[in-house]
Amino acid sequence: MNLAHLYINEETHEERSQSLRDHNRRVGEYTAEALESVGFPSLGMLAGILHDGKGTQKFQNYIRNAAEGKKVQRGSVNHTFAGCIYILERYHGGVALENGNTVHKESLCGGADRRKMEMSKLTSEMIAYAVGAHHGLFDCVSYDGRNGFLHRLEANRDQIEYAQAKYSFEYEISDPEEIDFLFRSAVDEVDAYFNKLQRHLRDLSAGIHDNRILNNLSGGYQMAITSVLVRMVSSAIMYADRRDTAEFISQKTFGDITGLWDVDLRFLENKIAGFDHESSINHVRQLISDQCRVFAEKEPGIYRLNVPTGGGKTLAVLRYALAHALKYHKKKIIFVAPLLTIIDQNAKVIRDSLPRKETILEHHSDVVMEGKSRDEADQYDVMRDRWSAPVIITTMVQLLEILFSDKTQSVARMRALCDSVIVFDEVQSLPRKTLQIFNIAMNFLAGFCGSTIILSSATQPALEGLNFPINVSSEEMVRLTESELGVFKRCRIENRISKYGSTIEDIAGFCLNRASQDQSVLVICNTKREAKQLFEKIREDADSETDVVHLSASMCKAHRKKVLETVFSLLRRIQKRFSGATTEDNGRRLILISTQLVEAGVDFSFHTVLRVLAGDDNIVQSAGRCNRSNEYGNGNFFIVKLRGENLKGLPDIQSAQEAMTETLYRDSGMAVDSPEFVRDFYLNMYEASRSSRITEYPLEGDLHTYARLLAGDLKPIYISQKSRQYVLRQPFETMGREFRVFEDATEDVLVPYGKGKDIIYFLRNCMPYEFDEIHKSIKEASEYSVKIYEWQKKKLEEKGLLEHLMDDHVLAVGERAYSDLFGLDDQTEYKAEDMML
Repeated sequence: MNLAHLYINEETHEERSQSLRDHNRRVGEYTAEALESVGFPSLGMLAGILHDGKGTQKFQNYIRNAAEGKKVQRGSVNHTFAGCIYILERYHGGVALENGNTVHKESLCGGADRRKMEMSKLTSEMIAYAVGAHHGLFDCVSYDGRNGFLHRLEANRDQIEYAQAKYSFEYEISDPEEIDFLFRSAVDEVDAYFNKLQRHLRDLSAGIHDNRILNNLSGGYQMAITSVLVRMVSSAIMYADRRDTAEFISQKTFGDITGLWDVDLRFLENKIAGFDHESSINHVRQLISDQCRVFAEKEPGIYRLNVPTGGGKTLAVLRYALAHALKYHKKKIIFVAPLLTIIDQNAKVIRDSLPRKETILEHHSDVVMEGKSRDEADQYDVMRDRWSAPVIITTMVQLLEILFSDKTQSVARMRALCDSVIVFDEVQSLPRKTLQIFNIAMNFLAGFCGSTIILSSATQPALEGLNFPINVSSEEMVRLTESELGVFKRCRIENRISKYGSTIEDIAGFCLNRASQDQSVLVICNTKREAKQLFEKIREDADSETDVVHLSASMCKAHRKKVLETVFSLLRRIQKRFSGATTEDNGRRLILISTQLVEAGVDFSFHTVLRVLAGDDNIVQSAGRCNRSNEYGNGNFFIVKLRGENLKGLPDIQSAQEAMTETLYRDSGMAVDSPEFVRDFYLNMYEASRSSRITEYPLEGDLHTYARLLAGDLKPIYISQKSRQYVLRQPFETMGREFRVFEDATEDVLVPYGKGKDIIYFLRNCMPYEFDEIHKSIKEASEYSVKIYEWQKKKLEEKGLLEHLMDDHVLAVGERAYSDLFGLDDQTEYKAEDMML
């Protein structure tokens, strides 16, 4: 009997093993289960049966040596090529018949037989890819033209002991009859998938009148969707293999936690019933919530939730998701947000609104398990690694990496997106380069995996206007009358853009004048440099009764928290004076200067907000910080353009600004937060970026784009004659390796702010054996760290201001590099003694 896993107790020498047959068949069952909602249970079962070619003498020796503690090189014995070779040799050249024979290509004519032949080829490639990639993606065809399938087929058969592995597949794990039966069923599944794809294409094309978009749909869209399917099959087998292995090691079961949607919905409904609905704004919030509850009866699909800021959308969409999951038996509810500040808010609302808090998974970089028991930490690790929780709260970065990166941990989680309700909060915050591949992935999840996608935003991007459009329903989840929308109109948005733009001095004077009238003013800039310049000018000219505060992403989290505490405290006093709730009136005013850091996830409210010209989404988000809860009766919001503004290093902001300028000119009589204006803004921006292909995610110096490679457009990659016999030619590994949600890689650097000084001192002088103290300090360091780009790192190193601690595992800066006003300041000139110990 060949083994898949072997464990030997070091003390008792007792052996515990799992047979190769049991492992491969269990992986097949788990893969089939994961692909059930996608319609590929037979394909999944067969991929699992063939995924591990460990039935060789070399591997059996390897596994025993490893269990006995002998030195072995991990991954030195190839066990993934065998299944790949087996499936391609057996089926790529023909179609298996009921009697176990094969009809080859040469004997096939047109019509149904030709289609069956094509389906057979693609099916064998999909299975072979999933088998060959279950420990990591590979390129079907790489940038240099090398074919991944041929690489495996042309491997030295004696070296990988292929004959033994093949015998194991056919006479130990399964038998030729079962393998043929499963393959025929898998071909039928692929055939059914393409029939469904044709219907999907017709539905998607029905409402499109732009010939450029229609040409894309007829050109490469089918292959793009199929590429995402290949990734999903790979995800399912990665997940299944990891799960069964973990279950053998731990002797525990790691299936998904079932969602008790009826219990959760009943709990939430009782909570909502206790809310106050008397005020006009609470009445409309309840109306929004009720419309979402009714809309949950609609069939799964892709829908828009367009709710003004302050409309209570988190609870409303949670209510929708629970009711929809209950009606349509969805497995998971996944909330995705672009910023950690938004996640902090949403997670608290969701946790307070559900009864089973232990089954809610928060997956993002700020999750801290300090104070949790070992069992709680272990449960979190399992839920995070497999996304096995019924309710998941995560970031846009995590979700996009699941869909597009080459990280095996991320790929393995993709199967969790099937048959789920996925809510994208502030969907307009998607990085522009990811828009078209996002559309392709969402169409696949909704059209072929039984998932429901909710795009939530007050400024809905016109994603259906891209070359690869999203298949979003025209039905709005919430419809409000003008009078109902009027409840949320808390400020007047005024265009104050002058012909030549405003100088820093002009804006500073304007802000000081408004502060004397309105007492609280927020200014939001596009860059940290202009925010700093404006702060310095306002601070220089302000009188002693005006508090001028600066907030920046260059500040560590603890610093930002302290600044925000000060801001909230000052605003509360101003708002009390304004409402007449206090007789205290010391006449103090507040001006806060920040970047777009505060546009979402920070629930403060200013009487006046000034926004330097940016995209319409930024403008509307910024307006949400103005008179947020009607504290001032009415708010004032002004759009200005900064003269000589340099945005060359920020192309997304620059192009959005240009599109906004054009839209303001074309739609001058229209409110910037109206749905019509928002749509025109996005269409203008997409049209301007069409020639640059920026929305398709450029790769390899713009030679390729991620979207075009998904669609099978490999120009200028050379495709050999041998490679042309394969349908799948995508460089999946290379695409995933090049994928970055954000262009520039960043590193965390410890800063000497507050307790950060003590942490730096400790890590500089600690002893290697102080494990607990070191671990605790590094955990705490996240509050006192700032992300820096590579160019900033070089700049600090050149000035001798960057210190390498803990064998280069931790970076820290000196005190002169960090300012209580600005945070990390790479513009300051430093001296060598600043870093002296």
